[in-house]
Amino acid sequence: MPAADARLFLAVPPGLRERRALAAARDALPRGPWILDPVADADFHLTVHFLGATPLRLVDDLRRELGAVCHARRRFDLRLGRVRAFPDAGDPRVVCIGIEDPGGRFEELRAATGRVLRAYGIPGTGREVEPHVTLARVERPDPGRSPGAPLAAAPGAGGREGFGVEALALMRSRPEAEGPPRYEALAVLPLS
Repeated sequence: MPAADARLFLAVPPGLRERRALAAARDALPRGPWILDPVADADFHLTVHFLGATPLRLVDDLRRELGAVCHARRRFDLRLGRVRAFPDAGDPRVVCIGIEDPGGRFEELRAATGRVLRAYGIPGTGREVEPHVTLARVERPDPGRSPGAPLAAAPGAGGREGFGVEALALMRSRPEAEGPPRYEALAVLPLS
Protein backbone atom coordinates (compact mmCIF):
# COMPACT_ATOMS: atom_id res chain seq x y z
CA MET A 1 0.00 0.00 0.00
CA PRO A 2 1.51 3.39 -0.97
CA ALA A 3 2.38 5.69 1.96
CA ALA A 4 -0.33 8.13 0.85
CA ASP A 5 -3.00 5.42 1.27
CA ALA A 6 -4.65 4.17 4.43
CA ARG A 7 -6.96 1.26 5.30
CA LEU A 8 -10.29 2.96 5.90
CA PHE A 9 -13.78 1.85 6.84
CA LEU A 10 -17.09 3.51 7.60
CA ALA A 11 -18.75 2.53 10.88
CA VAL A 12 -21.44 3.38 13.40
CA PRO A 13 -19.79 4.22 16.74
CA PRO A 14 -21.88 2.84 19.61
CA GLY A 15 -23.02 5.00 22.49
CA LEU A 16 -22.50 4.11 26.14
CA ARG A 17 -25.73 2.06 26.37
CA GLU A 18 -24.76 0.07 23.27
CA ARG A 19 -21.18 -0.47 24.50
CA ARG A 20 -22.52 -1.93 27.73
CA ALA A 21 -24.81 -4.35 25.86
CA LEU A 22 -21.96 -5.37 23.54
CA ALA A 23 -19.56 -5.86 26.46
CA ALA A 24 -22.15 -8.04 28.23
CA ALA A 25 -22.58 -10.19 25.09
CA ARG A 26 -18.79 -10.47 24.69
CA ASP A 27 -18.24 -11.34 28.33
CA ALA A 28 -20.93 -14.04 28.17
CA LEU A 29 -19.34 -15.87 25.21
CA PRO A 30 -18.94 -19.55 26.02
CA ARG A 31 -15.45 -20.93 26.40
CA GLY A 32 -14.41 -22.81 23.28
CA PRO A 33 -14.47 -24.15 20.71
CA TRP A 34 -11.94 -21.40 19.93
CA ILE A 35 -9.36 -19.41 21.82
CA LEU A 36 -10.64 -15.85 21.60
CA ASP A 37 -9.03 -12.41 21.74
CA PRO A 38 -11.83 -10.16 23.07
CA VAL A 39 -12.37 -6.75 21.47
CA ALA A 40 -11.85 -3.84 23.86
CA ASP A 41 -14.98 -1.85 24.67
CA ALA A 42 -13.49 1.27 23.03
CA ASP A 43 -13.00 -0.62 19.74
CA PHE A 44 -16.61 -1.77 19.27
CA HIS A 45 -18.15 -0.49 16.02
CA LEU A 46 -20.85 -1.51 13.56
CA THR A 47 -19.15 -1.79 10.18
CA VAL A 48 -21.02 -0.11 7.32
CA HIS A 49 -18.42 -0.36 4.51
CA PHE A 50 -14.83 -1.52 4.18
CA LEU A 51 -13.09 0.99 1.89
CA GLY A 52 -9.75 -0.79 1.82
CA ALA A 53 -6.61 1.10 0.77
CA THR A 54 -7.85 4.63 0.14
CA PRO A 55 -5.84 7.74 -0.84
CA LEU A 56 -5.63 10.04 2.17
CA ARG A 57 -6.09 13.03 -0.16
CA LEU A 58 -9.77 11.99 -0.42
CA VAL A 59 -10.52 12.22 3.31
CA ASP A 60 -11.69 15.87 3.27
CA ASP A 61 -13.92 15.25 0.25
CA LEU A 62 -15.35 12.09 1.81
CA ARG A 63 -15.94 13.94 5.09
CA ARG A 64 -17.94 16.60 3.22
CA GLU A 65 -19.94 14.25 0.95
CA LEU A 66 -20.63 11.55 3.52
CA GLY A 67 -21.41 14.26 6.07
CA ALA A 68 -24.11 15.63 3.74
CA VAL A 69 -25.62 12.14 3.40
CA CYS A 70 -25.73 11.81 7.19
CA HIS A 71 -27.08 15.32 7.77
CA ALA A 72 -30.00 14.58 5.42
CA ARG A 73 -31.15 11.67 7.61
CA ARG A 74 -32.63 11.45 11.08
CA ARG A 75 -31.26 9.30 13.86
CA PHE A 76 -32.83 5.86 14.20
CA ASP A 77 -32.61 2.62 16.13
CA LEU A 78 -31.59 -0.88 15.15
CA ARG A 79 -31.73 -3.99 17.30
CA LEU A 80 -28.82 -6.21 18.19
CA GLY A 81 -29.27 -9.68 16.72
CA ARG A 82 -27.74 -13.07 17.34
CA VAL A 83 -24.16 -13.98 18.16
CA ARG A 84 -22.44 -15.95 15.39
CA ALA A 85 -19.09 -16.97 13.95
CA PHE A 86 -17.89 -15.11 10.83
CA PRO A 87 -17.48 -16.04 8.07
CA ASP A 88 -18.64 -19.46 9.30
CA ALA A 89 -18.37 -21.75 12.31
CA GLY A 90 -16.07 -24.19 10.49
CA ASP A 91 -13.24 -21.69 10.04
CA PRO A 92 -14.09 -18.46 11.86
CA ARG A 93 -12.04 -15.29 11.97
CA VAL A 94 -14.28 -13.49 14.45
CA VAL A 95 -17.23 -13.98 16.77
CA CYS A 96 -19.69 -11.16 16.19
CA ILE A 97 -23.22 -9.99 16.82
CA GLY A 98 -25.50 -9.13 13.95
CA ILE A 99 -28.11 -6.40 13.71
CA GLU A 100 -31.78 -6.30 12.83
CA ASP A 101 -33.02 -3.40 10.69
CA PRO A 102 -36.82 -3.66 10.86
CA GLY A 103 -37.46 -0.30 9.18
CA GLY A 104 -34.82 -0.66 6.46
CA ARG A 105 -33.25 2.69 7.39
CA PHE A 106 -29.78 1.26 7.93
CA GLU A 107 -29.77 -0.42 4.52
CA GLU A 108 -30.92 2.85 2.92
CA LEU A 109 -28.10 4.74 4.68
CA ARG A 110 -25.67 2.05 3.63
CA ALA A 111 -26.82 2.29 -0.01
CA ALA A 112 -26.54 6.11 -0.01
CA THR A 113 -23.03 6.08 1.45
CA GLY A 114 -22.06 3.33 -0.99
CA ARG A 115 -23.08 5.57 -3.91
CA VAL A 116 -20.78 8.33 -2.59
CA LEU A 117 -17.88 5.91 -2.27
CA ARG A 118 -18.37 4.55 -5.79
CA ALA A 119 -18.54 8.11 -7.16
CA TYR A 120 -15.04 8.63 -5.76
CA GLY A 121 -13.84 5.41 -7.34
CA ILE A 122 -13.71 3.54 -4.05
CA PRO A 123 -15.05 0.08 -4.78
CA GLY A 124 -14.28 -1.20 -1.30
CA THR A 125 -12.64 -4.54 -0.78
CA GLY A 126 -14.82 -6.31 -3.32
CA ARG A 127 -16.63 -8.28 -0.63
CA GLU A 128 -20.01 -7.44 0.76
CA VAL A 129 -20.10 -8.04 4.46
CA GLU A 130 -23.27 -8.50 6.47
CA PRO A 131 -23.33 -5.70 9.06
CA HIS A 132 -22.01 -6.85 12.42
CA VAL A 133 -20.11 -5.82 15.53
CA THR A 134 -17.02 -7.92 16.27
CA LEU A 135 -16.98 -9.17 19.87
CA ALA A 136 -13.78 -11.24 19.70
CA ARG A 137 -11.17 -12.35 17.18
CA VAL A 138 -10.51 -16.07 16.86
CA GLU A 139 -6.86 -16.79 17.54
CA ARG A 140 -7.02 -20.53 16.94
CA PRO A 141 -9.14 -23.57 17.68
CA ASP A 142 -9.02 -24.74 21.26
CA PRO A 143 -7.41 -28.22 21.04
CA GLY A 144 -9.58 -29.41 23.92
CA ARG A 145 -12.85 -28.58 22.13
CA SER A 146 -14.43 -29.72 18.91
CA PRO A 147 -14.25 -27.12 16.12
CA GLY A 148 -17.45 -25.71 14.74
CA ALA A 149 -19.45 -26.08 17.96
CA PRO A 150 -22.53 -23.88 17.76
CA LEU A 151 -22.82 -20.50 19.41
CA ALA A 152 -26.56 -20.96 19.82
CA ALA A 153 -26.15 -21.01 23.58
CA ALA A 154 -24.32 -17.67 23.55
CA PRO A 155 -26.57 -15.14 25.26
CA GLY A 156 -26.59 -12.45 22.57
CA ALA A 157 -29.01 -9.57 22.70
CA GLY A 158 -31.31 -11.48 20.34
CA GLY A 159 -33.27 -8.44 19.19
CA ARG A 160 -34.00 -7.19 22.70
CA GLU A 161 -31.36 -4.47 22.91
CA GLY A 162 -31.64 -1.29 20.86
CA PHE A 163 -28.67 0.08 18.96
CA GLY A 164 -28.93 3.80 18.27
CA VAL A 165 -27.54 5.12 15.00
CA GLU A 166 -26.66 8.74 15.74
CA ALA A 167 -23.55 9.17 13.59
CA LEU A 168 -21.17 7.48 11.20
CA ALA A 169 -17.42 7.59 11.61
CA LEU A 170 -14.79 7.45 8.88
CA MET A 171 -12.20 5.23 10.53
CA ARG A 172 -8.57 4.38 9.85
CA SER A 173 -7.27 0.94 10.72
CA ARG A 174 -3.57 0.70 11.55
CA PRO A 175 -2.30 -2.88 11.69
CA GLU A 176 -0.06 -3.72 14.63
CA ALA A 177 2.82 -6.20 14.58
CA GLU A 178 1.32 -7.86 17.65
CA GLY A 179 -2.35 -7.86 18.57
CA PRO A 180 -5.40 -6.23 17.05
CA PRO A 181 -5.29 -3.18 14.79
CA ARG A 182 -5.52 0.34 16.22
CA TYR A 183 -8.49 2.43 15.12
CA GLU A 184 -8.51 6.18 14.61
CA ALA A 185 -11.62 8.27 13.84
CA LEU A 186 -10.77 10.62 10.96
CA ALA A 187 -14.26 12.13 10.95
CA VAL A 188 -17.48 11.75 12.94
CA LEU A 189 -20.53 12.52 10.81
CA PRO A 190 -23.71 13.10 12.86
CA LEU A 191 -27.19 12.32 11.63
CA SER A 192 -29.69 15.13 12.19
